[in-house]
Amino acid sequence: MKPVLPLTGILLAAMLTGCAAGEESSCSSSAMLRPVAVAPGAVFPDSLSVSPAGDAVAAGCWEGLCRWDTADGTYEVAFDGNPITLAPDWSLVATGGGCGDIALVDLDSGKRVQTLTGLPYEDGVTDMTWVLDAAISPDGKLVAGSGTDGAVMVWTVDGEEVVDTEIEGAGALAFSPDGAQLAVAGEDGVEIIDTDSGDSTGQVAEAEGIPAWSPDGRWLAGPGAGGAPTVWSAEDLQVAETLPDTAATGFSVTGSSVGFAADDAAVVWSPKAMGGDGQRRALAGLVDSGQSVEGPATTAFSPDGARLYGATGDTGITAWDLSGDKPGTRFTLPSTS
Repeated sequence: MKPVLPLTGILLAAMLTGCAAGEESSCSSSAMLRPVAVAPGAVFPDSLSVSPAGDAVAAGCWEGLCRWDTADGTYEVAFDGNPITLAPDWSLVATGGGCGDIALVDLDSGKRVQTLTGLPYEDGVTDMTWVLDAAISPDGKLVAGSGTDGAVMVWTVDGEEVVDTEIEGAGALAFSPDGAQLAVAGEDGVEIIDTDSGDSTGQVAEAEGIPAWSPDGRWLAGPGAGGAPTVWSAEDLQVAETLPDTAATGFSVTGSSVGFAADDAAVVWSPKAMGGDGQRRALAGLVDSGQSVEGPATTAFSPDGARLYGATGDTGITAWDLSGDKPGTRFTLPSTS
């Protein structure tokens, strides 16, 4: 589950968005504060994404949305707004559209193509996060958003409201590969809702944070009891396999492999439940020697599963070639000024 900003992070994010407390502005403000600890790191790891061709990775940064070339690790600013999430095909970026609204922006042109409305807000108050998270379905047809008071909504990309429901403490979101289900991290665990009806289809057993779906839709992987890496069957939402005595975050799935961050390393785990050998492999270089991950961290596999990328606020983006045993390669760290 994405953590709430500490006071320092809120003030810094408010300065970045031009929406600090005390400004005389109405709900026309386009500010959207990100629910992730941003200070003093250069990268917002919760928005890590790999391009469909595998030639670039992207994540939020102090300058907007940074895009790194996976061949040489250099970056450019692809979008100068405040990104919440990218469409899987990288055609659209979701950002704050004004208080409870979500704006969909064409990534190439930078033009707003749709505004999704309906999440709750308090008119005249612009110094808090109205949009907690957003997600775009893998087929690019649906957008989900979570807001205050447990609000969860789903729209088509054309702006038609599909679902309007409430889940207490709703925050992080994740679509199933076919877009038919939405995982919602809430106060009482992770709820799965049907994206047609908005009805709950069950709760992920013992989940303590948002899980990642496997590409075939058969499995979910994420932090279970005590943060332990856990795999659940998507069919009955019961625990299929777990790694005890490990607390992890930032899950991703490809084939029979699960990626996550734990302690001072990125880890690739091959659960037997998913057809793997049950082994786990620690990848050095996620953080500096002698350090441990502090704050949010995220992982993402390349489309072919041959590379794993990790992101932390302080060290930025790191890449590992999974065919060898070399330490990770750090990409250029974006500016924080």
